[in-house]
Amino acid sequence: MKKLIVLFSLISLVTHASEEVTYNCSSAKEYITTYNFLKDQKHLELPETHIETAALEVSKGCKEAAQRFIETFQVLVKSEAGSRAAIQYAIKLAKLSNNYQNVFLDIFVSAFSKDQLDLDLSTSLSLASRLSIDFQGEIKTVKSDFRELTKFCLSKNLGLSLAQCGELSKKVILHSEVYKKPVAKAFIEAYNYLTTNKKITMDKNSAIQQSEHLVSLSPKAFENFKMAFEFQQKKHTLDESLKFANQIADYTVFNKKTRLPASQDQKDQ
Repeated sequence: MKKLIVLFSLISLVTHASEEVTYNCSSAKEYITTYNFLKDQKHLELPETHIETAALEVSKGCKEAAQRFIETFQVLVKSEAGSRAAIQYAIKLAKLSNNYQNVFLDIFVSAFSKDQLDLDLSTSLSLASRLSIDFQGEIKTVKSDFRELTKFCLSKNLGLSLAQCGELSKKVILHSEVYKKPVAKAFIEAYNYLTTNKKITMDKNSAIQQSEHLVSLSPKAFENFKMAFEFQQKKHTLDESLKFANQIADYTVFNKKTRLPASQDQKDQ
């Protein structure tokens, strides 16, 4: 029986490994397409060695790498990014999937556009890069989370500047790197509850901090917080009820190995 279990485990590992590797990349096509594109950018006066090096790096990105490179490069150059920076970012995104490129471009355009966040070029690139190229969570949830959070921040009159709205959105989304789930809905629901519940009436800054804390634990933490608060406040003061609700919210995260809430587990270490 043990031999069968070991054999099954080995087969699973081999299968999983094979799923992560593709044997059908058109690396020559990606190289040539990139090379010809950069060669045509005569106004940039790129040295031949730079063109060859960039094309070689792009060819490592497998399917549609050249397309990702060209699209990214064109957007950044139109946004007045220097050719060197545009090539560097374009190469990075050429080596990642289309999902990462889509997120990067969507956030960059939103951050840099004058009719949206209107951030400077450097800040826009940094924000887009952190939430795509350097993001360690589920990339497929980032675009919708960012859109929802920035729209909420700008429309709710939170008293934050455009740059602060961008920074807040980033901070909230980065919490999802831990549990890899969407966060915008939970944050917005928590904020609305904390500022509209007549028994709490929390000010904007406090509500933002409390909502971010809950999201840092888990998307489900607000649900536990709300239930615990409404149960406790029937017989206790506001401060006591909020303290209890936060305690229960902390217990949303559980360590299966130690059989303790994660917050308690960390204190015992």
